[in-house]
Amino acid sequence: MDREEVTEFLGQVPLLQCLPGSSIRRIAEAVQVKHYESGDYVAREGEPVDGLCIILDGQAEVSAPANTEEANRPDYVLNKYDYFGYGTNSSVHQVNVTALTKKEELGFEHQAAIMPAVPPPEQLLNMEEIRERRLTDPRFPMQYRNSAAKKKFVPWPIEMRFCQDSGSQHKPSLYYWFRARGKLSDDPALHRFAIYHCRFFMSYIVGYADEVILWYYRCVVAYASDLLYSGVSLNPHRERGLKTYSLSLDHSMWFHKPVKADDWLLYVIDSPSAHGGRGFVTGRMFNRQGELVVSLTQEALIRRAKTPGQTPRPKL
Repeated sequence: MDREEVTEFLGQVPLLQCLPGSSIRRIAEAVQVKHYESGDYVAREGEPVDGLCIILDGQAEVSAPANTEEANRPDYVLNKYDYFGYGTNSSVHQVNVTALTKKEELGFEHQAAIMPAVPPPEQLLNMEEIRERRLTDPRFPMQYRNSAAKKKFVPWPIEMRFCQDSGSQHKPSLYYWFRARGKLSDDPALHRFAIYHCRFFMSYIVGYADEVILWYYRCVVAYASDLLYSGVSLNPHRERGLKTYSLSLDHSMWFHKPVKADDWLLYVIDSPSAHGGRGFVTGRMFNRQGELVVSLTQEALIRRAKTPGQTPRPKL
């Protein structure tokens, strides 16, 4: 973590938000970064206090020594932005602080959503192959093919393989497989860097590698989810020469199970309604085992693009 990242994180800590920027930068120069695995002691009872510890990721359990009376045991859990360890040079820790692993909640489970029967991604064309076919397909006008061939093709960072042919492009639905191109590293340090804007570590890190990796995968999936999402609400209305513009108003995601962004995921998008200049879409993502891993909804502003002569006059 570089100095700029530390400074930005410190500015988000409620304890320090009343300080001027110059003070935050000076504090950042004294920051030390450490990571603790589950079960590691972050601080032991009786040890000298050697600085202020602020938690960004994960949790830490605070517990009193075993000989403390049960009624007086200050057991509780520290979460993000919680802090401990402040005191004088002669202060010692009065409790034990231990890094925790997030425990999966056990409870009722069911899955009513069923993954549609679609071909596996290995049997489908990728976007590059679809483009090459269109450039050589005599059913497309020569002018279109020549124009498309001259345009520089830049592959997206997300690989997609569509389950439906062009004949279904007017249906209010879209099914396709997607995954991140290449293999995403499992190195927690790389993943922390990628999502540094929301996960900084100051003084000491109380966290665990698996959680950081999981959040990184979620960030990639969230990015991929919005590439074609709201446009599905326009499918029934597409026609030659139609120009539109859209703006996302609300995009919500629920991650039901762990997800890996570099493994194939089936994205099932449906648009049950479009009305009043707004399109509504729902989405479901399944892994290759048919498990529902993500649910999504989005509402977007969708309108015909105005021609230059239709520019509205100011109301004032």
